[in-house]
Amino acid sequence: MKESELMEAIKRYLEDPTDDYAIMITGAWGCGKTHFVENRLKTEIGADGWRVVRISMFGVQSEEVFYDRLLTGIFSSVGRGTEDGTGKRGKGTERFGNLFRGIKKKIRRFEGLGKDAGLSAIKTAMRKTGVQLNVGSKSVVELLLREKSVVVLDDLERCLLDETRLLGLMDAMIESQGRKVILLANERELERALESNGENAKQSYLAAKEKLVWHVYPFDPDICELSQELFGSRIANLMGVEKSEGGKLVNRFATGALGNGVNNIRLLKRAMSICDVLENTQFFKQANDDSRRASTLESVLSLSLKAVSDAAMGRDDGVPDSDLNFNTEYVQQFVEASQRERLDALPFIENYLLRGQVDSGEEIEKSLEAFLMAYHPSGEKAERANAAISKWQYRTFRNSDAPSMVSDIMESIVPPSDGGLGFERYRDALLVIADLGARLPESGADEEAAVEKMKIAVDADLEAARGTIGRGLICWQTAGFPEELTRVAAIDELREYILDQCLRSSIRKAQMALDAPGCFQPGEIISSIKAERDVAGKTRILLSLDPRLAARRLSDCSVDGLYSVHELILSGGARGVLHFAEGSGIREWLVAFSDAIDPSGTDEIAVKDMLGYIQQAVWKMVGGSKSDPDRK
Repeated sequence: MKESELMEAIKRYLEDPTDDYAIMITGAWGCGKTHFVENRLKTEIGADGWRVVRISMFGVQSEEVFYDRLLTGIFSSVGRGTEDGTGKRGKGTERFGNLFRGIKKKIRRFEGLGKDAGLSAIKTAMRKTGVQLNVGSKSVVELLLREKSVVVLDDLERCLLDETRLLGLMDAMIESQGRKVILLANERELERALESNGENAKQSYLAAKEKLVWHVYPFDPDICELSQELFGSRIANLMGVEKSEGGKLVNRFATGALGNGVNNIRLLKRAMSICDVLENTQFFKQANDDSRRASTLESVLSLSLKAVSDAAMGRDDGVPDSDLNFNTEYVQQFVEASQRERLDALPFIENYLLRGQVDSGEEIEKSLEAFLMAYHPSGEKAERANAAISKWQYRTFRNSDAPSMVSDIMESIVPPSDGGLGFERYRDALLVIADLGARLPESGADEEAAVEKMKIAVDADLEAARGTIGRGLICWQTAGFPEELTRVAAIDELREYILDQCLRSSIRKAQMALDAPGCFQPGEIISSIKAERDVAGKTRILLSLDPRLAARRLSDCSVDGLYSVHELILSGGARGVLHFAEGSGIREWLVAFSDAIDPSGTDEIAVKDMLGYIQQAVWKMVGGSKSDPDRK
């Protein structure tokens, strides 16, 4: 039942002079039942003089706790402003004016302390206003619940009372006290809990429900409309456009969520909280005039929803289990892998939504720029290649399409800066080429030729290629690559080619920095060493340099440069290299380096002292000193 239809049904119930039944609104967890009560029901019936008091039944285990919580709900509704939603004070507020005004100042202090703060909190607030209360919560509730009050009992399925006592409370509220009562429940979960208590418990509940609950309304909100209400303004602000324009993107996001079977408002809210970090950038400003950026924002929201959905279901990697039925889940495996690949390309999503970490605006923009180039490219060649890959992944092609798909992919293998396919998509492209080459030889697919073209493209933008490896668990088959997915030997080859080429480039840069005339700048060497992922690479860069020349050049270095060298030597990373690279010659290199340092070769006091500090730090690290004949 849609919200408008439900509102009409509730109004009919409120207008019914009969006071001996309740109504129930049912729906799955997170579908928006509570949001409906707090944001629509209170406003619409409040305008007619009704006061809504909603309490959660979560964890209620006794009648005392129930009335305690209901009393808190009554005072909270008064504390938030008016009783009737019209902007005027109701009779209850006039009757207990000074008391309500005093408690209204205190009530918010207790709202965050837990649901059972209730009577003790109210009594404390009352004492501070000069009023002593020595009666139970039930008596106070019956005193304060005026006419035209609607009691909403939320989370019924999470109540800890047995069905007899629970329904006894409901009966007291409805028949004895003549209240209008609306129950909110996930009835499927409620019945499942009752079944676990035995058939008698379920039958008792059904019998009492038949007596007390005359109408059960399934809640079926318009997710798209609700999403626009909740998120439209925020997305519009993020894009720097009018709310109506932002609403179009929200509508696509919500439609996509429904298409994937997600209609949980809480999950949508959690996913949309990624805007907290996106607002630290200007990346999406005026995205309405740039379809690629708008599509990127839509992708970010969809991937955020996947991250929180997987977390809610207890899935930490989003990759299907290895025992998936090949025939029924084959396409889904590629869909999951593709989504996982995209999440790896945008690490700030899971950092924030799952770990509470906030990446810098600069890091977020860098990830978004790379994602934009890879998955929403501007080049026509890359667009056609992405379309060909999608056809293969989702199996939406015919055999006769294969030659053109292969041709589109091969033509796109040029540097991304020239409109070519993004490096992140190379694994997918090779999967297509390898599969079509094996199954449809007439398609013209040639895996070896594709790899050679990829190497040429990599050489044209080596740093960009290396950058994608660092964040591409799936696309570059790095550490943690899921066993469930097919490993492509050509990608392993290509990855190692990139790393090797980057290492060669780093060695050249380090040697050029060492040989450069004038003031020695060790920063280039230090950056190259730190950029290498493994100890072997760091060691190779260092061993490529002449240790004695490096020691002599330190005399030509600024004090700041010497500080950076000293800091590197003292770091745990330097000790790690020495430990793990034992036998590679690194110890001998350091010994030769420290022995060649000559603090007496300069008259500058600061430089002289820093050279001495560096020499002593190296001696300490390798064990011994220059004058120690037993130094290893």
